[in-house]
Amino acid sequence: MHRTFLAASFVVIASGILSAQTVINPEQTVTLSGSQSAGSTRYEVKGGTTMFEDAPGSAAGLLLRRDGGHLEFLNFATGATATLNVLGGPGNGGRPGIVFFRGQATAGDATINNGPGVLGSNFKNEVPNPTDGLGAQTRFEDAATAGTAQFTNAGAIYYSSYGGAVVSFEGTSSAEQAAFTNRGATYYHQYSYGGTTYFADTAPAGSATFINEPGGAGINEFGGGYTQFFESSTAGTATFTNKGSTTFPGELY
Repeated sequence: MHRTFLAASFVVIASGILSAQTVINPEQTVTLSGSQSAGSTRYEVKGGTTMFEDAPGSAAGLLLRRDGGHLEFLNFATGATATLNVLGGPGNGGRPGIVFFRGQATAGDATINNGPGVLGSNFKNEVPNPTDGLGAQTRFEDAATAGTAQFTNAGAIYYSSYGGAVVSFEGTSSAEQAAFTNRGATYYHQYSYGGTTYFADTAPAGSATFINEPGGAGINEFGGGYTQFFESSTAGTATFTNKGSTTFPGELY
């Protein structure tokens, strides 16, 4: 018997301050547009769900995945001084919570904590079981800016190479004067990577501050935190600190 999930829900707020909606559940999208502010409240953007189901004739079975919650800032919306806790996805390919900044939206002076992938279901014939899903994501697109916000990207805490959290800048979006801490992975596996901030297209790092922390001590497969530049993106006048270790240090490339 196959399960049927409820349809996704959408909330669009065009003015004022978002205050009543503090938890954004799987498959729910909350959109702030116009000059909307996230205020100073604490918000939680949940990861999706991953459920195993036996399937006739399949040795592996099926994984039923739902999207995580989505929080969108559009136009000139701002993160203000809110605290956004964005959660990773559970299980094999588990989908994370995601925060989007688009148009000319800004993160303001918000605190944004992107969590790692968490344990959940795997296919019946695969190991490890349970396993972790994708790390949480915050994405800047178009001409959006990070303002003076503070970001923490968790490293993977288990097996998955995608379990580390990510902040990305694309288009002409800018990190401005924000602060980023990319933490290292804390689990023994050669594909467990640290938290990452990356720039693509022509996105500049502005005068932001980046700290790339090392992976867990004593085991050489741990991955440190990363800051990465692709295509025509630039480091600007940003400040980078790569912390060393006896395993994998934090990295900039």
